[in-house]
Amino acid sequence: MVTERYVPIWGGAENQLRQLLPRLRELGVEVEIVTRRWRRDLPARDSVDGVPVHRLGLPGEGPLGRLLFALHLLTYLLRVAGSQVIFHSHGLVSLGALVNLGSKPGGGRTIVKIATAGSIPQFSASIFGRIVLALFKWSDQFVCISDEIADELTAIGVPKSRVARIPNGVDCSLFAHKSESDRREWRRKHGLSQEARLVVFSGRFVQRKGLITLIDAWQGIPGRHHNARLILLGSGRNQPDSVEEIMRRNLRNADAGSVMLLGEIAEPWEVLGVCDIFVLPSYREGLSNALLEAMACGLAPVVTDIGGNDQLVIHGETGLLVPPGDAISLREAIDKLLEQDALIASNGSAARSMVASRYSMDATAKQIANLYEKLRDKNLD
Repeated sequence: MVTERYVPIWGGAENQLRQLLPRLRELGVEVEIVTRRWRRDLPARDSVDGVPVHRLGLPGEGPLGRLLFALHLLTYLLRVAGSQVIFHSHGLVSLGALVNLGSKPGGGRTIVKIATAGSIPQFSASIFGRIVLALFKWSDQFVCISDEIADELTAIGVPKSRVARIPNGVDCSLFAHKSESDRREWRRKHGLSQEARLVVFSGRFVQRKGLITLIDAWQGIPGRHHNARLILLGSGRNQPDSVEEIMRRNLRNADAGSVMLLGEIAEPWEVLGVCDIFVLPSYREGLSNALLEAMACGLAPVVTDIGGNDQLVIHGETGLLVPPGDAISLREAIDKLLEQDALIASNGSAARSMVASRYSMDATAKQIANLYEKLRDKNLD
C-alpha cells in the first residue's frame, strides 16, 4: 500500500486504511505500508497495529519535501519491485503515476485508487499533466468509489474492464451511537450542559471541504440555539491548501465560545458517537469516509448536494442536502434539525441502517482481496 499519509497523520483516508488492513490480513493478504516521513519524530521503519510501515523522504513540507519523497519512492520501488507482486496506491493521480513508473519496469502489478472526484480532469490542461496521466493509465486496475470518478476514468480512455467499483467501508461495531450514560459523561467532561446539541465536522481543514462556508453559516445559530455547539475534528497540518489559519481568524470574529476545535484524534468514533448532527459542506468528494463513519454512528447528516454525498444521503430520509458554497442554506438546514429532535433521530436511524446494510468494511475487504487474487494469478501466468 502506497499512500502519502498514514497514521499518526490523521484523516478519513487514513482511518479507512487502518480499519481495512486487519480484515485483509484475516483474508491471508500480507500488507506493508509505504508512506511519506512528515516529521522527525516518526521513524523511517516502524510498525503500526502489527503492519510494517516504511516512511520515505526527509522530514519537512513544501516543494523540496515532495521532491525528496518522490525520488526516494522511485528508488525504493525500483529496488523491491522484483520481490513484490502488487503495489496499491491511494488518493493521488500523481502518486499512482509515480508508483507505475517505479514498479512496472520490474514486473510489479499496480492498482490505483482515486478517492476524490475532480482531480483527474485537471491534468489534461498541460503537457506535463498529460504525461502524468499517461503514466497513471499504465495501472493494471483502477479502484473508484463513486459514479463520478468512474466517469472521469472512462473519459480519459481507461477501459471499463479495468475499473473496479469498490466503495469505502465502515466498521459499524466501532462507529456506533454511544449510550446515554456515555453521552452524559462526555458532556460533563467537556464542561457542557446535558441539553447541549452537538454538531460535528470531521476531516481535513482544506479549501475543498467548505469550512469557511460552515463558519459563515454557524454565525447566528448560537443566538437561536443557546445549547448548540460546533465541534471541529481535524487540522490543516501538512496540507498545501490548508484553511486552518483563515478559519481561526474568522472564528475570532464569530461566536467562538460555541465552537470546539479538538484537532486530530486517533479514535474519532469516541466523539462522533456522542454527537447529534454531522455537517460536510464540501465542494467535491468521492465517497466520504467521514460521512460514512458519522452515519454509522447514527448522526443526522447535513451535506452538500454533490457526487458521492448524494449516493449516501437521501434528502429528508437519511439527512439533508444543501447547495455547495451556500452558507444561508447550510444554516437553515442545521437550524431545521436543531429545532426538531425527532427529525434528528429519524434521519440518524435511517442513515445508520443504510450504511450498515450496504457499506460494511468486511464486504469492502473481500472485494479488494479478490482483486488482488485476480492480479496475482495474472502475474503468475
